[in-house]
Amino acid sequence: MNMSQIDLFSTLIGTTDVKKKISIGSDVISYLQDPSNGIECEDIGCFIEGIIQWLMSSNFKVSLNGLEILGLLVDRMKDDFRPFLQGAITPCVDRLGDTKDSVREKANTLILKCMDKCAPPQQIFERLLPGFGHKSAKVREEVLLLLQTTLNTHSAASLSLSRLVPSIVKLLSDPSAPVRDVAFATLVEVYRHVGDRFKQDLVNKQNVPPSKLPALLSKFDELVQNQQMLPTAMRIDGAKQEDETDRGLSKSAVKRSTSAPPVRRNGQIPTAKPVSGPSTTSQQCATPVASSGSIGAMDESLFIQLFEDVPRIQIFSSKEMEEHMNSIREILSNTNNEWDKRVAALKKFRAILIAGAVNYDEFYQNLRFMEPPLLISVKDLRSLVVREACITIAFLSQQLGHKLNRFSETVLPALIGLIPNSAKVVSTSGIVAIRFIIANTHAPRLIPILTDKMTNKSKEIRKHVCEFLDQLVHAWPTQKMEKYSQQLQEAIRKGIADADLDARASARRAYYGFADHFKDQAAALLNSLDPHNKKALYCDPTQPMSNSSSHSSLNNVGRTPVVKKPSSTSTESLQKIPIPRRPAVPVGLPNGTPSLSARSNSAIELQAVQRSKLRSQQYAAAQRMKIGSGASLREAALFKAEKPFFDLSERGFIINKKIESGNPASRK
Repeated sequence: MNMSQIDLFSTLIGTTDVKKKISIGSDVISYLQDPSNGIECEDIGCFIEGIIQWLMSSNFKVSLNGLEILGLLVDRMKDDFRPFLQGAITPCVDRLGDTKDSVREKANTLILKCMDKCAPPQQIFERLLPGFGHKSAKVREEVLLLLQTTLNTHSAASLSLSRLVPSIVKLLSDPSAPVRDVAFATLVEVYRHVGDRFKQDLVNKQNVPPSKLPALLSKFDELVQNQQMLPTAMRIDGAKQEDETDRGLSKSAVKRSTSAPPVRRNGQIPTAKPVSGPSTTSQQCATPVASSGSIGAMDESLFIQLFEDVPRIQIFSSKEMEEHMNSIREILSNTNNEWDKRVAALKKFRAILIAGAVNYDEFYQNLRFMEPPLLISVKDLRSLVVREACITIAFLSQQLGHKLNRFSETVLPALIGLIPNSAKVVSTSGIVAIRFIIANTHAPRLIPILTDKMTNKSKEIRKHVCEFLDQLVHAWPTQKMEKYSQQLQEAIRKGIADADLDARASARRAYYGFADHFKDQAAALLNSLDPHNKKALYCDPTQPMSNSSSHSSLNNVGRTPVVKKPSSTSTESLQKIPIPRRPAVPVGLPNGTPSLSARSNSAIELQAVQRSKLRSQQYAAAQRMKIGSGASLREAALFKAEKPFFDLSERGFIINKKIESGNPASRK
């Protein structure tokens, strides 16, 4: 067959002769069932529209052939069939009420196939909504059965059940007894997937007929007792309880006025997951940004709490979704609007996300138009507007994941610019939003944006960029970082040598994560460090190389050997004595405690103590002279770097203890 075969069929399917239609239908089915036959033609849309007309034929064989042909086209075209969904679904709903079982089954199969290959189940059910109120009782029954099949095939997370449940509840009072029974069974099936959250919503918000409610609740309890609930229902309930507990703790933490330092718990951020209805469940958050005593400071737990602190909105069509987004865009684009109006618009944006806006193809096109207004909001002079913008961006990242790559690249520089802001709510909001982006949106182009900031004059920016790099190298897969591994290596090197103490600590942690992905580059980075920074990397108490057992390999990364410190017989004996660290600044002694230099002992004189101190200082100077004359420059530098671990000039009192055991008269 050549490319024009489908065009040839297009000229034949318009015939009014039923027998010819059946014959042509058989030929088309045979043609499409052969994978080697192409479907390219001048106008595939004309061919599909002609086949859709067959679904409305009064002859069941013609309708059956039409459903079979459309199913084969869906298998071939997959996403390319999406523009024809609306035209195909409407007559398909009518065929669900056909008197022939074979036609009903084929229509059901076609709809399920569209869910698998063309569009998400929620989009299909948007087009099936009229079926819940169809004039044919058989159609209403079949749509309910189709919903049960979808729940068991795609799970409750694939549907916005809040928009479907009112129609199901209404069918509990349907004139047809089979429809009422199937509606009852459908509600039970929804509860089996969702759990107690659905039960509470059903009792409090839905107009369930009083005669049906006790039987429903009894059936729900029976499912629980017989352990027939699905794991998704138990997981949702458990996550909700944990979330509520976590939120309760955050509220009490905000009220406290203590100045406790921030606690780092595993450094994890909630990961992305799809929006499944008006009440999404968020995981517990970690890595608080600021202490609870910081007034106005934000952290991940507060962000998660505020994600769903929005008005409830219902969306029933893509047109309605676009109208909402257009109004939000107009409000945010005009900075002359009142700040509280802009805050309300940002909350409304999150509300339409929860309502299922992401299930519409038009959403992503409209999201691109939302980039400039959101950037304006991030740079707004009102701190509350900035906070809501950061919360909205974090929520977008959590829900969309990698689909937010382009937008996250655009907004990241603006978020980094918030870090040095003197307003705590602005600064911490920007930090938390960046953490959500790094956790959920693994866009490789974010890496050079972060690494370029390591040369920024602001130490706050450098410090937090090192924290972001630490999070990134521990959370992202290797393939996402390969292209920019050199930039990561250089940024970590700068961080390890940064003037800020916290930046250096975060950079050292980032080094160990980097070594897990790129061992050779980590070895090169280690060898390029000066002895002081290399020693700090070895002795980091939070990393495995700081173990006292041995300075073994750094995740099998090569390193230069450490030169052993020169020692003599006298120093070796001193090194074996456990010596506590002493502060450089003298610390006041408690009342009644004599100072070390002023103590009196019957076995030792004060002058002998002073002479011993002088000798110890001279001895230490002589040791340094030996290092300078007998060792290489590199060894001397490393010895000097290791000197703080033991300094005889600071440990004069040890010599004094030795003197006490001898005869002081022999040293006069």
